[in-house]
Amino acid sequence: MTIAPTKPRLRGVVGESAPRADAPPKVKGEFLYGSDLAREGMLYGATLRSPHAHARIVRIDVAAARNMPGVRAVVPLFGNAVAVVADSYFEASQALAALQKAIQWAWDTNQEKIWPLLHDMLERELLKSAMERLEGNETQIGERLEMARGTVRKRREEYGLK
Repeated sequence: MTIAPTKPRLRGVVGESAPRADAPPKVKGEFLYGSDLAREGMLYGATLRSPHAHARIVRIDVAAARNMPGVRAVVPLFGNAVAVVADSYFEASQALAALQKAIQWAWDTNQEKIWPLLHDMLERELLKSAMERLEGNETQIGERLEMARGTVRKRREEYGLK
């Protein structure tokens, strides 16, 4: 006796709509989001991060933010961000707006020590990807590598790095 193979069937997953249990309360406006949660004595936090990669806080005047109504604490975090804790999210965001005017950021000087390592790593990766794409055509590999080196040199000059 021979048994004919049957077609495998996906059991109601692909190509079929799945019921969304959360859809009716969202449509009716009854769904509770995390921001809807409120408890007695609850505090709210907000953070201000550096607008530039690898920038650190050089100077900050927290007095204006600390003296705002509802603000409980202003805490610098790891040198590249500052957090505000307040009685409401609105008060925390108002304190962050005040801090934006009273904060000075600067490029982290340790990055200059790391740059040569990143440059070498980038050059190796560019060469590797060029060789994979242009296997057997050494002239194009050399041209692509020279273009990449020129781009890296140009960026370093723009940022005043050696």
